[in-house]
Amino acid sequence: MTEAEIDKLCEDSETYMNACIEDAKHAWSITGYDRFDLDQPTGVIRWSLSGQTKLLGDFQFVGSFAEESQTWLWGWANSHMLPHLLEDVALVRAFGEEHGIEALTCPRWEATMDDCWQMTAIASRLLEAETVYRPPNKGVCAFLTIKNLRWA
Repeated sequence: MTEAEIDKLCEDSETYMNACIEDAKHAWSITGYDRFDLDQPTGVIRWSLSGQTKLLGDFQFVGSFAEESQTWLWGWANSHMLPHLLEDVALVRAFGEEHGIEALTCPRWEATMDDCWQMTAIASRLLEAETVYRPPNKGVCAFLTIKNLRWA
């Protein structure tokens, strides 16, 4: 892909992701819960309010941002994640290889938080995610795609 085509992919992906986030906020109140839990063996994220699970979704691990080192690590390069949580993001890597997009194929690289959101946006669009989620955390921030949102 040319640089202009990559820029267009990024722009379109960010538009897609932002629309998905807004839809999830309105349809599922995704920001209105006081707790989330990731069940890695099942690949299910649970959002709870006052101790009761209210919302479920199937998640895939896109990648993570280490605040101290200011680096992005793709999920497909993270040996600490269960393989079934990385199946979709492997398709993002394959897309990057096919189209010569280094940011999608380099396992770890210096990044900003904006870069991480951009990679998540591209993943969300390529994978047709229902929404994305960055669980609140300090130190290492995870980025997830979510599909199949449903009431508990």
